Amino acid sequence: EKKVMNISGFAFNWKTKNLPESFLMASSTTWGWATWKDRWDLLIKDPKVIYDEVLRKDFKFKFTQHESNPDYFAQLEAEVQGKKNIWDIKWYGTVMLHEGLSLYPIKSLVENIGFDGSGTHYVENIAGHKSEMYKTRITDFPSAVEENKLARAAMEAYFNSLKPTFMDKVIYKLKLLFK
Repeated sequence: EKKVMNISGFAFNWKTKNLPESFLMASSTTWGWATWKDRWDLLIKDPKVIYDEVLRKDFKFKFTQHESNPDYFAQLEAEVQGKKNIWDIKWYGTVMLHEGLSLYPIKSLVENIGFDGSGTHYVENIAGHKSEMYKTRITDFPSAVEENKLARAAMEAYFNSLKPTFMDKVIYKLKLLFK
């Protein structure tokens, strides 16, 4: 199915028990992932093109996972400004602009070990996205090529749960003042 643009081996800690063993989402992640050459050939390498299209199509809400993860758009802006080199945000934008889907497992089939200090984008004191490893072979796949709405809601809830509280922001600002 050409609409399926990549397969993810990574799964966030979904806060729902009702998701199937695997599902499709209009989102991508590049932790333990795979794609096909014809889909990879669609990669938009110029972040400005992605940025302009996101704004032209009024996709900022979609790009930020319905504002549950505003960092996605901030990463794209940093790419456009030349402040960061984050190739996977370009893939994420490409998948979104092509209205592609990604196949996800209910439990992670890979472990992101980059949060041990060796990862390219490691930030001290950030726990990262830890996920329970799935030890069983996945045999149940979606029959319809469409986004699973329950998975969309679960991902948004997950990212919303990571947002700092008002008190977290106050503590952060105080630490900056006292440095």
